[in-house]
Amino acid sequence: MNRPYNHREVEPKWQKYWEENETFKTDVWDFSKPKFYALDMFPYPSGVGLHAGHPEGYTATDISSRMKRMQGYNVLHPMGYDSFGLPAEQYAVTTGNNPNGFTQENIKTFSKQLKELGFDYDWSKMIATSDPSYYKWTQWIFKKLYEKGYAKLIDMPVNWCEELGTVLSNDEVIDGKSERGGYPVVRKNMKQWVIDQVAFADELLEGLNEIDWPESTKDMQRHWIGRSEGVEVKFQIVGGGEFSIYTTCIETIYGITFMVLAPDGQIVKDLMPRIENKEEVQAYIEETLKKNDMDRTELNKTKSGCELKGVTCINPVNGKEVRMFIGDFVLANYGTGAVMAVPSHDQRDFEYAIAHNIDMIQVIDGRDVSECAFEKYDYLGKGCKLINSEEFTGMVVEDAKEAITQKLEKMGVAFKMGVEIGKDITVDELEAANDALYFGTGAWKQPVLGIGGEELTNFGLNFLVEVNKYLEKTIGEEVLVCGGGNVAMDVALTSVRLGAKKVTLVCLEQEDEMPATDEEIAR
Repeated sequence: MNRPYNHREVEPKWQKYWEENETFKTDVWDFSKPKFYALDMFPYPSGVGLHAGHPEGYTATDISSRMKRMQGYNVLHPMGYDSFGLPAEQYAVTTGNNPNGFTQENIKTFSKQLKELGFDYDWSKMIATSDPSYYKWTQWIFKKLYEKGYAKLIDMPVNWCEELGTVLSNDEVIDGKSERGGYPVVRKNMKQWVIDQVAFADELLEGLNEIDWPESTKDMQRHWIGRSEGVEVKFQIVGGGEFSIYTTCIETIYGITFMVLAPDGQIVKDLMPRIENKEEVQAYIEETLKKNDMDRTELNKTKSGCELKGVTCINPVNGKEVRMFIGDFVLANYGTGAVMAVPSHDQRDFEYAIAHNIDMIQVIDGRDVSECAFEKYDYLGKGCKLINSEEFTGMVVEDAKEAITQKLEKMGVAFKMGVEIGKDITVDELEAANDALYFGTGAWKQPVLGIGGEELTNFGLNFLVEVNKYLEKTIGEEVLVCGGGNVAMDVALTSVRLGAKKVTLVCLEQEDEMPATDEEIAR
């Protein structure tokens, strides 16, 4: 007769055996077997423990990794914790507890729960991103990138929440307020570290061909990497001034009927004295500043904007005057902060033109454009020809691309860019640009790495303006400052000034902690 399954007896027995015998420990130097690496998304160790979604995903990797073990593979299946973050920071603010202390307790709870679920993790390789023994290596990587010129410090617009004292990602902002707490969020320029991700665009794109992912996911990655072949073109502003646009569709340049600028960009700021409808434009800019980049791009279903009355520019290819508008879907920190609008061949431009009663000019033959745009995905490689394009009329699109580019290059107003959009800009394209933001400005995040030099010293001073405000609200008796150089020392000194009894500096080049009292720091 079959006995009922007694999970209270069977599961603890085997979990104890697995732990005592290190059943799932992996010898990464064992090359006698084929290797298999199963990597889960590391959870954030919140105080409430695991939720139902965690084991749902982890069960799938547990099944696949156990199968691979049975097939004779040397399986590496680690677990770790993405333990920096705003939730811990805010919990510390409201309770007065040190985030390092309760984060460690939360990690213990998560590990206990995961072990009780019986997953085949190699716990000897567990990491936590808030552990100095881990992030010293991320700082080492950053330092090497900096030395090679791939890490840069620039002014960039960020989502700043004064009440939380931190920069928020786009998905942490909802309708102009922080997801956590519902506090106001504004766009403001702050100095931020970024990694020149696009310098590695070719390698990243080639690597996508080697991985077994769904093609739709790889397409998203290609879009995120942001490499493209295109042309940058200069436009002269009537009355003085110029700006540039980047386009991958130079064949449509004769179809431009308006330009759209980023409302919060420098171009518009410089033009304000010449704009006739200043109040309308300023009101639109203020509304735009309440939105995050995702709301302005991916989630933007409207085509709001307004004309910059009294300001026009010249299309260099034919000398025609072009109206200029602002629209929140154009971002100051992506590309050049300006786009050429060809409503007959771009659906977004088509909808904007309808909303603002702007003329359209079809320049690619092959389909009616009265109801929707005839876009590049539909006409490229189909033998379609140009119309309404002066000497290029009748040319096949692919030939016209090269011919128009050569004409503009000879005029000295364009050059080819076989590189990336927004090469010197920040954050990835999903957040509206192409470099990767490295450091946040919160207290419980990737620690600041201070590197000497006049420019970086200025970074320290600007950074500390915000840090000081935050410290004044959150200072405790013990403060942990991670990093090095003037920035870390300034944070330490500020902590002492605000009442900290003990400040611990953890430096990049030195694993050991260096306790410092206020007297020691003063010396």
